[in-house]
Amino acid sequence: MAKKVTTIEQLKQMVPKTEIIELEGFTENEPFVCEVRRSALRLAITAGKIPNSLMAAAQRMYEGVSSRANANIKQMLEVMEIVVDDALVAPKLSELKEAGLELTENQMSAIFAYAQRGIKAVQPFLFKPADPDDSDDGDAMEDAAQ
Repeated sequence: MAKKVTTIEQLKQMVPKTEIIELEGFTENEPFVCEVRRSALRLAITAGKIPNSLMAAAQRMYEGVSSRANANIKQMLEVMEIVVDDALVAPKLSELKEAGLELTENQMSAIFAYAQRGIKAVQPFLFKPADPDDSDDGDAMEDAAQ
């Protein structure tokens, strides 16, 4: 049986423009529900959204641990914020800041992971109500960060 090439119309229907995800909230029992979209670091670089002063950090993040790019953690966090800003559709990052709210480390990491790899990358960060029988020792967070 001959395989058929996937059409552009089929691709458009397969790839959602945005998704609603539920993350760890700002308070213990209230999730943070937001609308996000995929946003690749390489697209931010090629679109000129990453300033030259942060290119080494972007290169290091793009290439991974083996990168020889000279970047510090502050620069890498600034690049991460640019990607999260692009990926967060509602509420917008600027709206959160105007309201005096800052995303938590877990929220930032989850949105960044989603932007790069989609919903499967976010699963370790998804909001889960407190469960006394849950024996999560944080390994999922380490795995997601690698």
